[in-house]
Amino acid sequence: WAVDQDDNLRDPKIKGRQIEMMTELAGLYGDHPAMYGWYLPVEECLGPVPSDYAVEAVNSLTARARELTPGKKILISPYGIFNSDFDDPRYEQQLSRLTVDIIAYQDGVGVNHTSLEDSAKFYEILYKAHEKACRARLWADVELFYFEDGTGGNLLPADFGKRIIRQLEAVSPYVDKVLCYQYLGIMNKPDTDIVAGH
Repeated sequence: WAVDQDDNLRDPKIKGRQIEMMTELAGLYGDHPAMYGWYLPVEECLGPVPSDYAVEAVNSLTARARELTPGKKILISPYGIFNSDFDDPRYEQQLSRLTVDIIAYQDGVGVNHTSLEDSAKFYEILYKAHEKACRARLWADVELFYFEDGTGGNLLPADFGKRIIRQLEAVSPYVDKVLCYQYLGIMNKPDTDIVAGH
């Protein structure tokens, strides 16, 4: 199923496979204390307005997750805040339809879709939209890497003092929590004997 990383939930075969995996995971780990919840791999682009397809795909997987593991949290991490039309009234309408517990928007800084300066502006707008329309908690998914060739090539660790701290400061006033999408090795202690990544 992962040959092309196809997550098009319009395809009944792919949606069925997603449900199979969820059922298997719930059977293995659903009662384990470490099972906090689900991260649904529906990383649909937000812009310019969240699509009906994305909302329906998320909500169908959310419904199944709630059947399998009542009370567990459900998170999505969409991308594309740079391409969103926050002034379109449909934006808040689509947010209000989502049945997840947490939305951790990808900041887009690491993949060069969002400038560091725009990041705070986007999260402030999302904060206001969530206050009005969304039952989900607002988190940030901060990218700690950059592309070697601008928008492609190898992923390299961003400078902690010059960029990562500023990213965290930009989003922190607006979100409940910050997730860090790290390139392996970025968060290693400098003097560690065990290195993950390079």
